[in-house]
Amino acid sequence: MVNIQVVPAHPSNKKGGKLTHFAIDEMAKVILGETSKNRINCQLQKLWKKRGNRFSHDISYVAKEDDRVLGAITCASLVKIEKSMVKTVLEILKMKKLKALKIIFSNPKKLYSLITMDEGNKDEFHISMLATLPEARGKGVGTRLLNFAEKKAQKEGFNKLSLTVVKDNDKALNLYKKFGFSIVGEINKSPFYLYQMRKNI
Repeated sequence: MVNIQVVPAHPSNKKGGKLTHFAIDEMAKVILGETSKNRINCQLQKLWKKRGNRFSHDISYVAKEDDRVLGAITCASLVKIEKSMVKTVLEILKMKKLKALKIIFSNPKKLYSLITMDEGNKDEFHISMLATLPEARGKGVGTRLLNFAEKKAQKEGFNKLSLTVVKDNDKALNLYKKFGFSIVGEINKSPFYLYQMRKNI
């Protein structure tokens, strides 16, 4: 796996939506009001192709071996990511049209928990999404993406890197701890239970 390169994502990356779904998992059902994996992947892919929303290619980077995408990471200042939420909501409303009302009325508490989630501090460079394809797991792709995010954070003048992880995601939790992240807080907003993690860089 020595030929892996991390490069800026492109709207044409066909795995963008699928990788985003891997990363946000159950949250996708709440955000999009869908249960079908194919429909979720398709709708997240549409958001990936757009600019300025939380799931956009323009704040994401992909790990590639030759022309094959193996994983992706979405990272930027937490301030930028939080600002992108408005565009994200507008894009989803535009995409879902009248179905958006059904999402709001069927999951009001879950949506409120998601929108008001406190992911970190304003002075942090934040990893919003990290995922690898199943066939690439255990081969160092996640570590390569984390290294990239850390270097980017330093280049932009940040000394703290943050992320959140679902509490029962032991594999991801172990990876982040191994990389130097520590648990600094918890998010307990039903049905979302996550650890806030930070690494001083």
